[in-house]
Amino acid sequence: MSDDYVLTDQIKAMTPVVDSDHPLSLGYRVILVSDSNLVRPEYRLSRADYLEYVGAARYEGCHNVYNNSRIVTITISGSSASGEPLALLRLVELVVHEVSHLVDAMFERASLVTIDTELRAYYMDWIVGKILHRFEI
Repeated sequence: MSDDYVLTDQIKAMTPVVDSDHPLSLGYRVILVSDSNLVRPEYRLSRADYLEYVGAARYEGCHNVYNNSRIVTITISGSSASGEPLALLRLVELVVHEVSHLVDAMFERASLVTIDTELRAYYMDWIVGKILHRFEI
């Protein structure tokens, strides 16, 4: 997780992967933030807008929890540190990795500290599936 990312109005206005009124959302809006060409255009940020959001942080993937606004973001870069586009397999790896952190954070903030691994797996499956539907694959 990075403290460098500032939740902008543009990010808040993005169509969520999961909306906070969904019964399984635990009250959070989940937003995918990416400039990858593998993300469908209606869900993709321009490279300039993506770089404005991530600021000095240059991670391939990151999750952020904004408790005051009940928004969580999964941030996936479209390129590696060397500037090469990330391959589809690497994007999927990053999504799964960051969703794992995100689910832990959401459960912890909901005071669900003793969670059955099967429940955690269902949440991960559900959120990862929602995100992957945003990709053009």
